[in-house]
Amino acid sequence: MKGEDAAQFDIQQQSAQSWTIFFGLLTGVLGLLYLVWIQPGVGLADDYVATIQAATDSNPEATIIAILAVFALFHSGLAALRPAGEKLIGARAYRVIFALVSLPLALVAVVYFINQLSQLWPCGTL
Repeated sequence: MKGEDAAQFDIQQQSAQSWTIFFGLLTGVLGLLYLVWIQPGVGLADDYVATIQAATDSNPEATIIAILAVFALFHSGLAALRPAGEKLIGARAYRVIFALVSLPLALVAVVYFINQLSQLWPCGTL
């Protein structure tokens, strides 16, 4: 096999310490994501969506297309740069950067889409 198998899981290689570290880091990253990106009134996601809405004259269809285009650009662009990025900073560090960029942009796309659906079809009217 060339490369690595990121989906490979062997229970024999697991330890309580590694799971504790994993959940500690996961909690820290998700907490930071909430504070910096999600938190209403403070997070950058509100400003990001407002900027895109201003550029699309608040047209919901154009806004979701623009949000998805920005996500696709960054997600695909960073995926294309992966070989060079991994050589430069290492595989794990590059994956972290990839996730820190892609996940917030994907989150905005999903939440905006769901919010638009809920405005079109309020609960119980489908």
